[in-house]
Amino acid sequence: MPNWHNFSNIYISTMNCSSNDMYMCIGLSIAVVVTLAVIWRLMNKTREGLENNDDKEEKIKTTIQEIVTKLKKETEMIEDMLHIDKHRSDYEDMFLAMEDFCNLSIIQMLSMFANNPSLSKETSKTMIEGINHVNMLKTTLNDVMEFIDRKQSKSSSKSTGFFGN
Repeated sequence: MPNWHNFSNIYISTMNCSSNDMYMCIGLSIAVVVTLAVIWRLMNKTREGLENNDDKEEKIKTTIQEIVTKLKKETEMIEDMLHIDKHRSDYEDMFLAMEDFCNLSIIQMLSMFANNPSLSKETSKTMIEGINHVNMLKTTLNDVMEFIDRKQSKSSSKSTGFFGN
């Protein structure tokens, strides 16, 4: 016949929380909390996705307007610093001198290139790149001169009155 007394002692001893059981309960609690946190975040992301697009467009429009305002302020500061209206002829003289320098430099580089047909491939490539860079500088100088001309035409049109005085 089984000894029920010993059986009840074994059952009661297993009902007591041992350290392993306690760690398992803590682990399960942490897992439940993490799972709930993940579910909460996913639900919030879904709500954010349903946000009104007009609000986003308004934020973008505001940001772009702020950028334009900053650019205009920076442009005014640079323009005030350069005094283009006051020193226009000096700038034109400088750009014309730079254009002459570029043209003469290109002629010099082309003649050196033509007079040395035995140049290595690397040297030839370097000379051609130099010629192209100087030519790009000439293009930039022309663009800047056109900009200065537009600035003068804008300022002269502003200074004339309603009847052209």
